[in-house]
Amino acid sequence: MVTMNTICLFILVLSLSSTEQFNLETCRSPLGIETGKILDSAFSSSSHAGINSTASKARIRSERYGWCPLNKISTTTYEYIEIDLVNLTVITLIELQGKFSQQLNEEYADAFRIEYRRDNQNKWIKYKDFTGQYILSGNANSHIPTMRDILPSLIAKQIRIIPIVTTLQPKHICMRLELYGCSYEDGPISYSIPQGDKRGYDIEFIDETYDGRNDNGTLRGKFRFFEIRIVQMKYFLERNWSFVLIL
Repeated sequence: MVTMNTICLFILVLSLSSTEQFNLETCRSPLGIETGKILDSAFSSSSHAGINSTASKARIRSERYGWCPLNKISTTTYEYIEIDLVNLTVITLIELQGKFSQQLNEEYADAFRIEYRRDNQNKWIKYKDFTGQYILSGNANSHIPTMRDILPSLIAKQIRIIPIVTTLQPKHICMRLELYGCSYEDGPISYSIPQGDKRGYDIEFIDETYDGRNDNGTLRGKFRFFEIRIVQMKYFLERNWSFVLIL
């Protein structure tokens, strides 16, 4: 089925007229987990296994430490590490690393998902990528960091990383991480656009990854949100399609 996410280039002209166009290639700087720019007080978690496994120990490439939830991760658990970025931030990449334990051997998350929100009062939004997947691949071992593109990138003040197991066997996990992106610079202009619909049997213009305000089929939000989404879609299509379908 051809969806909105694979044929959206026809609306690129709406965003490219901006005088300060969002640049996805330069919005990929570390946000400061590793360096300590993001303070210990910004970290929290659902649980932790001990004093050296608290959420603030999840700084990537830190020796011996990592965030480790108290319970084994199974298909029914909901454990998370939460980071408060204080201000709205565009997140374009996440880097993950496990932790080696002599007692429990390798502890890492082979998959994860993301929840985020833009305001302390809003509900948490479950992130899904341009292919509609909620679950993203994680690490293959405990020591080598893994970098994952976040497409579409998300705009958030708070973010949760939720470790996932891909087998029926529960396992201990630990996690170290870094977030990459840039500060969100808002503009005064808002937009509204109709949600898409079905055209025939196998073509949909529905944007299934939209996470903003939907008023009876009309998508509303800040124009800067819209511009960033379009640039991301173009980036995704250029790397995943060898042609552009024009209707």
